[in-house]
Amino acid sequence: MPHLASDQKEEHENSNGKSMNSNSNSNSNSNEKNEIDTEVVQQRAESVAYIPMQAMLLSEDLGIDVSEAYLEPEGKLALPSTVPAIPTLLGVHKDEFDAEATAKRIHQVASKWFQKKANIVDVLIHELCVLNEDQRMQVVLAYGTKHKSHHLHKLIRGNTKNKLQDILSALTMTRFDYDAHWLHVALRKKSVNLLLTILCTMPSAEHVRLAHAAYDRLYPKTPLVKSVLDQTSGWFFHKRTIYGFFSNLLEKGRVSDVVPIDEQIVLQDAHMLVKASQSDKLDKSPFVEIFSLRSYEHLAAMAVAFQQISQGKDLIQVIKQSFKEQSETGYACNITLYYATRRYELLADLLRKAVVTPGKHYEMLTRIIVSRAEVDLCNILQAYGREEFRQWVLKHLQTKNQVYAQVILTLCGFHKLDEDVKKNNFLVALFFFFWIVFVCL
Repeated sequence: MPHLASDQKEEHENSNGKSMNSNSNSNSNSNEKNEIDTEVVQQRAESVAYIPMQAMLLSEDLGIDVSEAYLEPEGKLALPSTVPAIPTLLGVHKDEFDAEATAKRIHQVASKWFQKKANIVDVLIHELCVLNEDQRMQVVLAYGTKHKSHHLHKLIRGNTKNKLQDILSALTMTRFDYDAHWLHVALRKKSVNLLLTILCTMPSAEHVRLAHAAYDRLYPKTPLVKSVLDQTSGWFFHKRTIYGFFSNLLEKGRVSDVVPIDEQIVLQDAHMLVKASQSDKLDKSPFVEIFSLRSYEHLAAMAVAFQQISQGKDLIQVIKQSFKEQSETGYACNITLYYATRRYELLADLLRKAVVTPGKHYEMLTRIIVSRAEVDLCNILQAYGREEFRQWVLKHLQTKNQVYAQVILTLCGFHKLDEDVKKNNFLVALFFFFWIVFVCL
């Protein structure tokens, strides 16, 4: 568990306790926690001019085969609201944060003549990696306002490269603009499965809508809906099934988890999928309709109902057996259902694949760590194995790029653990020193 500021820690523990006491309390807590002010996000995003992350666009291999994200069913299926999401990054306490002072400290180091790049990178990591998104955006805005000719993005690009540049650049973006960049990368690479992985693992339906708006603002010449549907449409008048899935997801939108579950519709959907899966010729339309439009809470409840109706059959296994192995629609349904029922196992599996085959610039590793640090990275690391991941960073990643590894450790909350270990070692050494002095006297 990462070290939290006292007020934030109390608030976080209280919300966790309430969510475990009852589903209704959990839903109300998550609603308050996940409430997003659209106007604030829009104003904050428009105040920043982003520079595309060239390393991501130029890399031919993202280091992960997203078509292999199928997992064996494991763990206890549960409604998303019953499992409290624990972030690893909550930011600095509001009483200790000053955006203008932070921007000033960065500029003081960066503006010195003949300053070493390593010193500039150190101050960027020290100042930015401990802040939450809102605090970082305030620093970006304060720096750009005070030093109009030296935006923070230009400072990062001028002093870093490759994976370090990507991860620091990502920290100066809103989460929605960062997702918009990744959607652009997926479209440039013409990877339908990567598009599905990004869209189907966003934390909420509201998040998808805001990422969609961010994409259309950053890339006005190629709106997201048109780009995605053009890429997934078939020859002439034939429309591939995945076309309908994307159309529903982006144009109609998934129902929010805030909306209460209708048990009657849950049973209706479960019976519909049982009937569709048992027919000689698979009817894909019910799968597309349900998995692209229903809320994650609804899908989790429906998976339980399906298992009861079909005498113990697991819906994930039924989808894998019903669709061809390379089916994009089958992948869309499966990854959506996994995110609704076993999301931390799914994200831990994606993280493991990013570790095993990281690619040249560690793009997928960067995405998972940055995009989930303020959402549920602690849960993901727990499913992966916290100490196992930490040891991999220390033994393998740190030997290749020590600074990049330092950023990863900080965002994962491990830097606090290392500080505590050093403090304890110092106290133990101090104790033995005084003990030896006492014995000698």
